[in-house]
Amino acid sequence: MYTPRVSLIILFTIGLMIGYAAEIAETKGEATRHNNRGLNYYKQGKLDTAIAEFKKALEINPGLIEARNNLGNAYHDQGNLTDAIAEYQKAIEINPNDAETHYNLGNAYYNQRNLTDAIAEYQRAIEINPNDAEAHYNLGHVYLNQGNLSAAIIQYQKTLEISYEGSEIHPDLKHYNQGDLAEAIVQYQKAIETNPRFVRPRLDLAIIYARQGKFDAAIAEYQKAIEINPRFVRPRLDLAITYVRQGKFDAAITQYQKVIGINSNDIEAHYNLGVIYGQQGELDAAVTQYQKVIEINPDHEQAHYNLGVIYGQQGELDAAVTRYQKVIETEPNHVPAYNGLATIYGQTGDLDNAVVQYQKILEINAEDPDTRNNLGNVHYKQGDLKLAIVEYREAIEISPDHEQAHYNLGVIYGQQGELDAAVTQWQSEVSRNRVSKDIRNKSKPCAGI
Repeated sequence: MYTPRVSLIILFTIGLMIGYAAEIAETKGEATRHNNRGLNYYKQGKLDTAIAEFKKALEINPGLIEARNNLGNAYHDQGNLTDAIAEYQKAIEINPNDAETHYNLGNAYYNQRNLTDAIAEYQRAIEINPNDAEAHYNLGHVYLNQGNLSAAIIQYQKTLEISYEGSEIHPDLKHYNQGDLAEAIVQYQKAIETNPRFVRPRLDLAIIYARQGKFDAAIAEYQKAIEINPRFVRPRLDLAITYVRQGKFDAAITQYQKVIGINSNDIEAHYNLGVIYGQQGELDAAVTQYQKVIEINPDHEQAHYNLGVIYGQQGELDAAVTRYQKVIETEPNHVPAYNGLATIYGQTGDLDNAVVQYQKILEINAEDPDTRNNLGNVHYKQGDLKLAIVEYREAIEISPDHEQAHYNLGVIYGQQGELDAAVTQWQSEVSRNRVSKDIRNKSKPCAGI
């Protein structure tokens, strides 16, 4: 089970576009009217109705970039980042030089925690429109999350040069160097003093406090941000992550539940709730959250994988196999999913299929000593000692200190009457503990295979 990811993120506002092009044909005019109706519904928070209108516009005119972008925005606000990204990418195919779409795509990637692609999209938006203050600011925020303070300062300074509004991020930012967090804190505090209701400096300040391990100070800033705007989910999500880092899981659960109360389709909240419930042993509650994630995004590979793990723990092996297979459909190189399948096939006696799964892992990474050892174990169970020896030797060649491989190889040598070779393996420094433990427990020599 994967732990919640601890890197912090911010939900940026999305620019909206209205198609004002002259109606050179009735069909194009009808598409524009649907787009504009959708925009009105979007502003009212009626996202499902807005999406229906944007789709009607695109049925009439698939090349209407404004409707494509707005459809992405509506999906984004529903928490459906996968479909949002798909729409933004289609819009970029129509017009690769639309800065607004690159900016929106950067926001979606950032909220998906894909920082590399977020940076690329913000940079592209800035390349097209160097005076996009929001793109400079968001790019700076990504760099700040990565701990690259000097790069963040450059982007914040660009924001200041373009927009007076950005002056609430204190202009003295340009004077301190990377790693000078104490000075950064001073400048953010000055920005907050200038405008106590300006949320962004509080979020940046909280990130710095968290990076320093000053979790109580970070929590205080997030709580103040929530007081300013109770329906802004980003501070709540970041506050929950901070509580998790402190081990305050009940407090984190409360914040995630509040986020879901604001946006029932927030994938991050549902997913992280599933992780926490799983760690607490509340497996049914975890399953409910992961199922909700998949309902929102059917291709969410980590939710499928985590469900596979839980189903395996609950003994629902067929369900676990289905989930692992779904993961592999989405990500053919997902080694943990292959491992999960191999483990289940081994448990159910389907050894040939277990071999297939381990071999697929080795196609991805032939230098994985644990997989070599596990494949040797399966060959041993099949009675093919020759192949088992080959895999154990491969494991040891890759990792000379591999305790299990030394032990298992010694077991086979012992069974074949090659006692000196067995003793050599068991006398290796790494396997002594394993052998002495088996002697104390009076286990059979092959118990470790």
